[in-house]
Order: sequence, then structure tokens, then C-alpha cells
Amino acid sequence: MESPGCYWKPVLHILEDDPEYRLAVVLANAQQVKAVTGHKTDPHEARWLAHGLRHGMIRPSCIPPRAQRELRHLTRRRKQMVRAAAEERHRVQKVWEDANVKIGDVLSDVFGLSGQLIWEALVAGQSSAGEVAQLARGHARKKIAELTAALEGHPMRDAHPFLITRAMRHRAFLADEIEALDQEIARSLTRPDLSQPNSTSIVGSRIWIPSRPSRRVKSFSEQRR
Repeated sequence: MESPGCYWKPVLHILEDDPEYRLAVVLANAQQVKAVTGHKTDPHEARWLAHGLRHGMIRPSCIPPRAQRELRHLTRRRKQMVRAAAEERHRVQKVWEDANVKIGDVLSDVFGLSGQLIWEALVAGQSSAGEVAQLARGHARKKIAELTAALEGHPMRDAHPFLITRAMRHRAFLADEIEALDQEIARSLTRPDLSQPNSTSIVGSRIWIPSRPSRRVKSFSEQRR
């Protein structure tokens, strides 16, 4: 079979599942077998593939075992969720910059507990910079004066609280999705049909796989308790 996109995968699933088929599947790289010129049709390409296979002209591509393919689906999905969460962080930071909220110049982590409490206060409409700065926790309380200066004069418009709220809710949703994926990945790594159950990476995926479920990211209300 040629490997254009993902169209070969359903055929592979049928061939490897059905006991009536006892075929050795050879997956050909599409870039290596695109030598058919002229009017290209499916029958022409099928004949060319058969000719190349008979004469040993096709180098088989690697088809990982099913357990590893399913694990790759999970890790790639996790990578997408992590990327989406990072994009939401950037969106929130852009809104803060647009509203002239400069707490990023004071706090090392604007999405930590102190940053979340300040964000909630600003969205709730607390306009006093001094009162909002007093919400800082931990080591950030040593920077009350700097936080007050960073919060003074911010022009929070009606659209700013709405955009920040939706972005932060989406981040909380993505954190739950990443946690669920971590648990499913950890469960998949214990499958006996996985060739390397104790490995922390899958060759070719270039995606981090946790050896155990990561600690759950607490919601804003939970962190305030």
C-alpha cells in the first residue's frame, strides 16, 4: 500500500484484524514511489506498486505495533492540548497589555495564585489598585508597592473582562483534558502488548510521556481555600 496521509490506516486495520487475511502488509513511502508519469489513475498506480514490489524496488516503511500506534494518538493529542493551553496564556497576556496591567513586570508567574486572585478582582470591577495589590500571597506580598504601581491607571474596558474570563475558563478545561490524557497514557503504558512498557518516550513521536499521572491543576476557587 502507498501511504498518502491517513487513508491507508483503515485498510491496515481491516487486514490486521480479519483472520481471513494472512497478508504481509508493505507500506510504501509516497515520495519514493511517485515515479508514474502521464495520466495518473488508480489502476496505473496499482500496477506500478505491484511491479515495484515484485522486483524489490519498494523499501517498506515502519508500521509500529497497534499498541504503540494507539499510544502515539494519545501523546499527540496531549501535545495539541498543551499547545492550546500555551496559546490561551499568550492571549490573556495580550489582553493585560492592552489594558495596561503590568503585573508581569512584578510577578514571576502571572498565572500563579497571586496572579489569579488579582485577575479575579480586576474582572469583578475592583478599581482600587491598592486593594487589588493586597490580594498577593506568599513572596509576592513583599512587592505590594510594585504591584500597586503596576495596577494604577489601567483602562479596563468592557471587552477585557469578558475576553480574560473566557480564556481562563478554556485554560481550566484544557488542564482537565491534559490530566485525563496523562491518566490514559499511564494506563496504556501498562499494557502487556506494548513492547517497552517502562519507556518514557516513543521513537518517532518526540512527545513527552509521563511515567505517572501528573498532579492535578487546581481550579481558581480551590486554590483560594
